[in-house]
Amino acid sequence: MEEFFGFTKNIISVVGVVEMIKHFDKNNKVPGFVWVIITVILGTLSVLPFVPEWVLDAALVSSVCTLFYDVILKNIKKLIAKKFGGDNE
Repeated sequence: MEEFFGFTKNIISVVGVVEMIKHFDKNNKVPGFVWVIITVILGTLSVLPFVPEWVLDAALVSSVCTLFYDVILKNIKKLIAKKFGGDNE
């Protein structure tokens, strides 16, 4: 069970960090294979034994925050805007 939790933690961290990188570079069109390469590199780095645990924990926290914003808060904002007929904040 501990291995599964650690594996899941790494997956969420890698996906969240890739999403954060995508948000920093919204203006440029980046081909999909570049994101695949970045994901593979970050996934490899996240399982290396010399990476301190606090770095992985920090990546996990920022990743969860990014994914929470992208998935939950943006959808709530869209629902509210749809209900009240506007997209002003």
